[in-house]
Amino acid sequence: MKLKEKVTELSHEEVPLRECYGRVLGVDVESPMDLPPFHRSAVDGYAV
Repeated sequence: MKLKEKVTELSHEEVPLRECYGRVLGVDVESPMDLPPFHRSAVDGYAV
């Protein structure tokens, strides 16, 4: 039996940012612009 056969998709909802504490994202988050605006960063990565 494959894991995919046992997993069910959970419902999701939109909530205001102030009410997001303790929740998980149901979709990917994308930015409308590149940050930093060049192809290299001074650190290994970024955290949100």
